[in-house]
Parts: sequence; C-alpha cells; structure tokens
Amino acid sequence: RHGKCIYQPYLGCREFPAYFELVEPSAPPPETADIQWEDFGWMLYDVFDLSKIGTNTDPARISLFQPVIRSGVMEIPPYESPDVYKLEMEGKA
Repeated sequence: RHGKCIYQPYLGCREFPAYFELVEPSAPPPETADIQWEDFGWMLYDVFDLSKIGTNTDPARISLFQPVIRSGVMEIPPYESPDVYKLEMEGKA
C-alpha cells in the first residue's frame, strides 16, 4: 500500500526489474500492454522451497514456470500449482 519492498522485484533475474503498483479492488482495471499473446519460455520462479518456512542453511530448490501473456496480462501460477516445475537438486531430498 505504501510502495515499500525490501528488494526491487524482477522478472527472472535482476537485470529485468519489475515495476508494479497497487490496484484497489474498486478501481477500474489498469491499462494493459498491447500484446495479445506471447510465450516467454521457462522463467525462474524462485530459488527456495516456498511450500515451507526455511532457514539460512536450506539447500537451493529451483522452481520454474512458463509465463504467458494473454490480452496484455502476464499470468503467473501460484507456487502450489502443477504449472510450477520444481527441480530436485542432485544429492538432495
């Protein structure tokens, strides 16, 4: 609500910052990009297991997803979705 975040969000890696703004539920929908459909291939979702509270000693757990833009809106599945591919790291549970 106040525009505060610990880190600037980014799309896959920090070289691609994501700019955002709060949209109140009662507000009209924001303008969308003039992209009707685009497939971006695999994109990094996260490097931690978001299904549990972690510690600073937990191994990395890479997850990927395939973002698609439809009518100017990028659809990002929730972490629990089968559309988010979770890589098992070799030698790790």
